[in-house]
Formats: sequence, structure tokens, C-alpha cells
Amino acid sequence: MDEKRPEDLRTIFTDQAVFEFSSKPDIGDLESAIDNARMMGKHFARTHHVMTNPIVELDGDTATVRANLIATHVYRDDEPGLHYEVGIVYHFLSVRTAQGWRFSRVKLKQIWSNGHSVALQRA
Repeated sequence: MDEKRPEDLRTIFTDQAVFEFSSKPDIGDLESAIDNARMMGKHFARTHHVMTNPIVELDGDTATVRANLIATHVYRDDEPGLHYEVGIVYHFLSVRTAQGWRFSRVKLKQIWSNGHSVALQRA
């Protein structure tokens, strides 16, 4: 996401991946998530996503993963000084595929936010 390549989500998610976002519960599938990432990316000059503390529980060809995210979003120059920061907890379900491990489900729960969420209001 920080390199503005939302299409790369296809390399880490299955084609049938299901997405559940606390802020936008209607996203649903991989293509919708990619489209949303493209749209959101148009608002930001830079972003920085930091994932920490992954907890992986392996069970054969499936795994659950919990991780924390802190993300900073800096708006374009025509919206100077605006930024948006957010803290999220991720819950993933991962499956072993012929292409390797891929996420098949993700649930994001926003814990906190700070700053201006102009892009989110426009989304």
C-alpha cells in the first residue's frame, strides 16, 4: 500500500478472499478491496503502514494470524497539514495454496484514530 501498488494484494490474498472492515463493512471481496485502496490512495501523498506483533497459530494447511497495525496517511499538497493516523487489529485466516500461503479472510477492527479523516468521509 505504501508503494501505491494495490494490485499486489492479489499476491497475498486468495481470489475468493473475504474482507470485513469496521469502518466500511460493505467492501467484501478482493476486487472491491483493491478498488477501495486505489480510491483511497488518490487522497494521500504518502502513507506508512507498520505491522507488529504477529501471532500465528498453525493448523495443518490453515493458520490464523493476529497482528497490530499503526498507519499514518499524509494528504496531498492541495490539502496541506492534513494527516490521518489509525491503529487497527487484524485477524487473518490463511490457507496453503498451490502458490504458497495466502490470506483467505481478513477482519480489521479499528481501535483508535487521530487527525483528519477527510478521505474516509469522501470514500
